[in-house]
Amino acid sequence: MHITIFGNFLNRKIISVKKVYILAKLKIYVGQATQYVGMYKNVLGDDPEINKGINKIYSIGEDVTSMPLRDLSDKATPEEQQDTAIQQPLILANTAAIGYSTGDVIRIEGNEFLGHGQNNPDDIRIGFSLGELYSLVAAGMIPLTSAFRIALKRGELMSQAGEGTTLAAVVGPEEVEYQKQLISFDDYLSIITQETGLDISLSIFNSPGNRTVGGPIKDVRNFKEYLEEQGLVKKVVSLEKSVSGAFHTKHFKEAGEKLKELILAEGKSFYPLHQEVLANFDTLPYNNSLEERARKYSCQVCFPVKFQQILEKTLRSRIIDGIQVIGPKAKILTKSIQKTVQSTYKVTASGVKKTASGVQKTAAQVMEFNRNVDVVAIDTWKAVKRFIDEQKELKKLRPAHGLGFP
Repeated sequence: MHITIFGNFLNRKIISVKKVYILAKLKIYVGQATQYVGMYKNVLGDDPEINKGINKIYSIGEDVTSMPLRDLSDKATPEEQQDTAIQQPLILANTAAIGYSTGDVIRIEGNEFLGHGQNNPDDIRIGFSLGELYSLVAAGMIPLTSAFRIALKRGELMSQAGEGTTLAAVVGPEEVEYQKQLISFDDYLSIITQETGLDISLSIFNSPGNRTVGGPIKDVRNFKEYLEEQGLVKKVVSLEKSVSGAFHTKHFKEAGEKLKELILAEGKSFYPLHQEVLANFDTLPYNNSLEERARKYSCQVCFPVKFQQILEKTLRSRIIDGIQVIGPKAKILTKSIQKTVQSTYKVTASGVKKTASGVQKTAAQVMEFNRNVDVVAIDTWKAVKRFIDEQKELKKLRPAHGLGFP
């Protein structure tokens, strides 16, 4: 693969890659546990037309779910918002409102908002767990009414499934010195699981050295205690009080099967995709096969979320002109993304030193560009307004380059 570096733009090298690589923005949508009291009022601003669209989104959600989403967003207690069955429609509504404010939705038909991916057909969308649902709305596949029905059912299934199970967050170095050998963090967790005989499964690949694991409550507690005794990880945080079960593990297989049935039924109203959406389940793009769409999204519930792997793959293969993290508390996910960007650059550069492979060299040159990519959190009206103003300025600076800028 031939790559030509041809200058400097806004303090970043612009790379032109023949045939395959196209300049794109990466839009990432947040997942569960991002709800907070006041999340509805914080997305309303001083633009009457945008506020009208936001309220239409909430009205659609309230009609579909029979939940007072605006009141639950601003007047419920944190404990009430904690319920998984309530969380998921709440977060979908808030993410959709912020996404709408940034231009995700451009077609309105009656009571229905349809995402179209209007900025650039080559842009890429990723959702973190629950966020994958809205990424499919924004890319034009799922009407918002269907998305709310799916979020409602997903929340109900996940709140009921996995009884007696929980999650824990494990943070450690990217490599661990174990028995005088340097091994990867994932290999270390796998060895410890085998040594202890505990029923522990990986749930989420968050970022390098940051994993979420799940299993029966007793096993997760014992696993946490054993890791702390070993002293080779930085910290282990129990999530017993914040989750209703071991999400994204085998304990949610039945929930995944039931969710697939709903998606197959809803799929009659789905549309062709306008942009690429990468699946948490297998890191591969969604296509227009209903069976495949249902399989990918339902499997996400009972298989690990491969968020880190999706990012690494995208960063090595696509030239990214900005990462936008959209949804409530987006700043939290932003930190994880920034860590993955820097780790991917280091690993890719190191790989080039070990091999003269053309593939490695190509990935390294792409990562040289992506290492300084801007990662922007858009989670309130203030952040939306700042984003809109910055986009206006960029359009003034970039009109003549012909590089796919909006």
